[in-house]
Amino acid sequence: KRVTAAMLVAAFGPRRAMEAGCATGLLVKALRGAGVDARGFDFSEWCVENAHPAAKDRVAWADILDLGALAAEPPYDLVLTLDILEHLPPDKVPAALDNLTRLMAPGAALFAVIPAYGPNARSIHSTCGFRPLPPEMS
Repeated sequence: KRVTAAMLVAAFGPRRAMEAGCATGLLVKALRGAGVDARGFDFSEWCVENAHPAAKDRVAWADILDLGALAAEPPYDLVLTLDILEHLPPDKVPAALDNLTRLMAPGAALFAVIPAYGPNARSIHSTCGFRPLPPEMS
């Protein structure tokens, strides 16, 4: 997770980050270690209850389809969802992405990793905006 955190910091330079589907908060912990004010949420109560001690106060329970109180927090300049959206029914992915964008500050980045899956793989990938890496990261 430290390598992933370092790559995210190098690519996006976030001050504040939110990870959707953070499990026990290991990437949240690593981002905090890299100087980012990071938080995360997960749908699994078990993950939230068993969050890493260094991230426990930064991991909350939430549903990506209904963010509840998280939507009222100050905005983030990086929102992450890594290998999470493929667990939703394909017709719910646009709503989840819309919710994630509500967490974003103006000019923020949404970084999503979505493996192609099922007959709707093409439509899911066309829903997401991808931008190329900067030349120094290629």
